Amino acid sequence: MLPPRSSASVPLETPSVTADTFSEEAWVVLLFDDPVNTMAYVAAALRAVLHVDGPTAEHLMMTAHNEGRAAVFSGDRAEAERICVDLHGWSLNATVVR
Repeated sequence: MLPPRSSASVPLETPSVTADTFSEEAWVVLLFDDPVNTMAYVAAALRAVLHVDGPTAEHLMMTAHNEGRAAVFSGDRAEAERICVDLHGWSLNATVVR
């Protein structure tokens, strides 16, 4: 039998969601670890797609490699989706989340 829910875990009010709420929240592109492509290839793809320098691309690649994923972009939705599609074009696994 499950214990009764405490009132502290149930929100008293539901926050209102408006169009302004969505515009204030950033969209994030997550790059997932790639067990197929070489690290150099992934870093080169990040340099090409994100227009970042070598050390930044390598840092993002190593973060994805060591932690399973890395946030490589945060910003507006259209740009996040474009970056995600471009990463897919390089055969990398990425997704857009909020």
